[in-house]
Amino acid sequence: MLMRRRGRYLAWLFLLAPLLFLLALSGGDKPSTSSRVSGAEQKAVAGKVDRPEKKLSPELEKPGTGPKRVTVLFRDASSKERLASWVKEKGGRVLRGTEGAGTALEVILPAEALSALASDPAVEWVEPTYERRFLSDRAAGVIASAPLRVPGFVLPQGLDGKGEVVGIADNGLDKGDINDLPPPFRGKVQLLRSWGGGGLADPTGHGTQLAGIVAGRGERFPGIAPGAHIYFQAIAGPDGKTPNPPADLGDLFAPAYAAGVRVELCGWGGGEARYGAAAFQIDRFCYLHPDFLPVFAAGNGGPAPGSLTAEACAKNALVVGATENPRPLFGTYDPTKVADISSRGPTQDGRLKPDLVAPGTGVIGPCSRLVTSNLPGNPFYLRGDGTSQAAAVAAGGALLVREYLKQEGYLSPPAALIKALLINGARWLGDKPNNATGYGLLDVGGTVLALKEGTFRWATPAKGISSGEKVTFWFPVTDPTRPLKVTLCWTDPPAPPGSSEALVNDLDLVVYGPGGQRFLGNDFEGRGLPDHRSNVEQVVIPRPLPGSYRIEVTARRTVSPQSFALVYGQPLAHGVVKSVEGGKLLLADGRTLAPTRVREVVNGELVSSPGLLPGTDVYYLPDGTTYAVVEEKVLAPARFFSLAQGAVVGAETPALQDGGYFLAEEWVEAQGKSISPRDLPPGVRASFTVNPRTQEAWGVKASWREREGFLLSFNAAEVTLVNQGSFPLASGFVITQRSQEEGLDPFDRLFGVPPTPSLLPGLKVLLRLDPQTGQVLHLEVKQRLVSGVLGSFTPQEVTLTDGRTFPLFPGVSPPPGLAPGQRVVGVLAPDKPELLQLRAEPALYGRLILVEGRRVYFQDQSGEARFWELTPEADLYRDGVRVGPVAALPGTFARLLLDEQGRVKRADLLRGEASSFEGRIEAVRESSLWVGGQSFRVGEGTMILKNGQPVLLSDLRSGEEVKVVAAALDGNYWALMVCASTSEPPPRLWVRNTGEGQWEGFTSARRLYLIDGGKRVEIRPDERGYFALAAPPTARLVAVDGGVKGLRLGEAADFTPFRDLKGHWARDDIAALWAVGILSGYEDGTFRPDKPITRVEMAALLARFYALSPPAPSAPLPPDVPAWAAEAVKAALAAGYFSLYPDGSFHSSEPLTRAGAALVLARKMEIKKTPPPSYRDWEEVPLEARAAVAYLTASGIWRGRENDLFAPSAHLTRAEAAVLLYRLRFLH
Repeated sequence: MLMRRRGRYLAWLFLLAPLLFLLALSGGDKPSTSSRVSGAEQKAVAGKVDRPEKKLSPELEKPGTGPKRVTVLFRDASSKERLASWVKEKGGRVLRGTEGAGTALEVILPAEALSALASDPAVEWVEPTYERRFLSDRAAGVIASAPLRVPGFVLPQGLDGKGEVVGIADNGLDKGDINDLPPPFRGKVQLLRSWGGGGLADPTGHGTQLAGIVAGRGERFPGIAPGAHIYFQAIAGPDGKTPNPPADLGDLFAPAYAAGVRVELCGWGGGEARYGAAAFQIDRFCYLHPDFLPVFAAGNGGPAPGSLTAEACAKNALVVGATENPRPLFGTYDPTKVADISSRGPTQDGRLKPDLVAPGTGVIGPCSRLVTSNLPGNPFYLRGDGTSQAAAVAAGGALLVREYLKQEGYLSPPAALIKALLINGARWLGDKPNNATGYGLLDVGGTVLALKEGTFRWATPAKGISSGEKVTFWFPVTDPTRPLKVTLCWTDPPAPPGSSEALVNDLDLVVYGPGGQRFLGNDFEGRGLPDHRSNVEQVVIPRPLPGSYRIEVTARRTVSPQSFALVYGQPLAHGVVKSVEGGKLLLADGRTLAPTRVREVVNGELVSSPGLLPGTDVYYLPDGTTYAVVEEKVLAPARFFSLAQGAVVGAETPALQDGGYFLAEEWVEAQGKSISPRDLPPGVRASFTVNPRTQEAWGVKASWREREGFLLSFNAAEVTLVNQGSFPLASGFVITQRSQEEGLDPFDRLFGVPPTPSLLPGLKVLLRLDPQTGQVLHLEVKQRLVSGVLGSFTPQEVTLTDGRTFPLFPGVSPPPGLAPGQRVVGVLAPDKPELLQLRAEPALYGRLILVEGRRVYFQDQSGEARFWELTPEADLYRDGVRVGPVAALPGTFARLLLDEQGRVKRADLLRGEASSFEGRIEAVRESSLWVGGQSFRVGEGTMILKNGQPVLLSDLRSGEEVKVVAAALDGNYWALMVCASTSEPPPRLWVRNTGEGQWEGFTSARRLYLIDGGKRVEIRPDERGYFALAAPPTARLVAVDGGVKGLRLGEAADFTPFRDLKGHWARDDIAALWAVGILSGYEDGTFRPDKPITRVEMAALLARFYALSPPAPSAPLPPDVPAWAAEAVKAALAAGYFSLYPDGSFHSSEPLTRAGAALVLARKMEIKKTPPPSYRDWEEVPLEARAAVAYLTASGIWRGRENDLFAPSAHLTRAEAAVLLYRLRFLH
């Protein structure tokens, strides 16, 4: 078995190329060399081995019928033209791959031809072609790369990627014109060309942002390696949005490699987490070019395990997942938390992936000029979330490490060494690596510092090792407080696509401690199990004993000599300065540090006199060698926010808002006192330091001066108060409103004070001034506001639905178009409850689903979800502060204010935090409900759903399970959303279209609501369950009794309650009777409309139709009456509709004739004498039935059959019986 397995792998080595580059790299302090094995020698080996057995991927073994889009791999390019012609002969099409030297085609081929394709000797593998997707600052601080750019911190000239060329394969770059690029890219782009069949422009913002993250020169948000040049490969298809790389990814990588690219960023992928064609192509190219490192995004399919893309299953790529980039006001909080969207491993063969994680949510980069920015006040930048962004961060880190090695004399470092260094320097996020975090969070700064100080060593032996061979290394440990980390990486040969095990050459890492302890690579749980699946192995000893450690790399199984990269040693210790006492640093984790040799970077510059302020990030050695990094910030005006995760300080000016900073300490020094941040006013001057790794604010100080008075005038330069003079306005000053909130509707208080018209002279205002400059930071308008739903009004006063009444100030009139039911906002006089202003302002309350361009997808309080257009000036606010679309996380509760055209002119996010409660409803009152002993108030803005359908509070019942999302206000919980569920069967509801915008229907429900455009109207069915209404087809009907049923009018028109009624002439009448509970079908979901109706079925139908009740007591029924119909037959007999036969039987299964049915229906009617109808077979109607038939015909209840016949002896069908009862109920 072993020999056969080795043969399969060697067979695949034959595919690699005429020349095979085997890694033969030198040790850590000498330039590398390469040795080559000729193609002839390789063929001689490959000719002795077996070929792969299965060529069709599992999905194609039973392909079904129809055309299939597949990717075909073949042995060499010489077969390409022949195979392409064969595909066309079979009725297929060749989509991609005919150009270039690649050995892959993407084709569409009839399913029945796939077996023949796979049987061709030149074909090696066939799999379905899957759709790829693009997988879309502070990140440099989190990974500690920013200070490396500073000259003198690590290297005299700094590290910024200079001399490096990064390849970027993405949809496009800005406008697609290399001669007209925005400032971050000018003079940096070596090439901009399409490889995907689309254009060069970037209509989504993805490619431009990623290029900026990795190598942009942004003034405010520079890239990780801003000194690198860019080789941009546009791979979007004709739509400009979907990735469409070459069929053979080698055709994508080869020209980039020839242009000097050694790190290629690929923020896209698709397919399943298995080793297929894409992974094979990536590994093959890397094996042939061992200094080439593609960086792939793990995918955005998390948090489910095994959700990696197919590309992320490549062994030789660096695969990157995403962590949160801390911007708390944008909804990303913890730099050590893996983002939910980040795809998880393992691969299908059990390998640990991703390799690393890096900041990927809330990452800011340049914005394509074809895209609208989602950062308020920052039109040149875009915020992005995804593993694409994380991969861009990691690619930048790889460029810096590569630049460092080249500066130290290693001019062509292999990709395996770059990968090993980044993995060895990463920080574990937990007690061990796993398939969410990989080997940890990227720490480029810590990696480079460990190299500089010699605490990390590395080796890339010039000679590869073969099966049974072993190489030994030693490392002395003197400091037991720092972990010993050892990482082994190698560039493995490609495995056959579809392999159950992708590893070809298996190396083992073993570390022996001074006491004889034995540590195996990737055996993080200490079970003594070696890893035979991965080409990355790691040993970490958190608290190593002092002494010498022996490190062994052994070739367990190889098909050719295998080179490798080994990185081993101890990282520098890390901490955050909490305070300085007596020349020693007290760190946040309780340790102390006596610094000796200190290099400190403050705000991107090396300082000569280190200050080591609280919050400073420090890397240090036992001898006191210390590297320190900190940012000093001043925000003026600043604002403090209270989130569930903690207090946040952020810029109040929209143009400077980039997500805010969590406070590391509980108190803020303000006006000489320690004050809780929640007690600080908005619009102050705030100064603090920021720890770059955690992005937390330390040593926060707030200061301000206040002046209060009445507004005299206001312009762009200054504000003047009555009798107090003029005050200059600071750049970025903010105007807000402060209202006495007791007059506001509770939901307006939850979402913030509604905006009022522009500043008017005479208004009372409060100025908050910068104490250092005297400039106005914050202008606060003081006024008394009321809001609510209009109940009624007169020319003299206004009454709201909650009962409050407000007189109008003399001379003030109600605005035109005012109507009851509208939401209104008014301004009261300063000292009287009189309205100075009043306006109608429609508002929606609910949840944000998506903000896309100038549209917002929103689920309002009526449960309706739809897109709303944003006005050009519209934006998103939280507590009066403009935060922009980046804060619009899915599920965020918000208030939308609409203009006269029904567009959104402003969106206000919930001021505080929402809390969730679950349980059973204990009681329901007029405007409250109780769950688990907690009461919840319900208002106009509460979304109430039952089984997902919008209902009223009165439709909820005690005992139903419920989830309540609520916000606290004045000691009460106000329900934002109530989601109840019930197992009660839904009521019946049926509706049909009777004309343009006209509908009628029937229901068995006690309540019926029409919901259209966010408005809810109660429809009252008559006693028959019938209703009629006018509404567009997009409107929704919701029927409620114990259960609930909802449907869209446009969709309901095609609804049929029984599966055999579609297209039937009696469908509508049968559906109407079903809706009001008169008709039922069979258990198999059919009605069987053309089946003759029996006496017992007609008896049951009439009992339900007339709501007949059996007499008590009643005589026993004959035995031929089935149990299910017993009560109905008793009632029909007692009412005189039926009688028993002389022998005492009922003849339950006997079909009714049409003449007999007429007699049954007429028995309780007052038959009026009517002229005989014109039926051609009238003489065949029995004499006793003629009066009934004539009357029912004249009344429009009965109509004949075809050819003007009555067919009295024919059996009445179930459909005919239903139509008769429908007409009897609704027409007679």
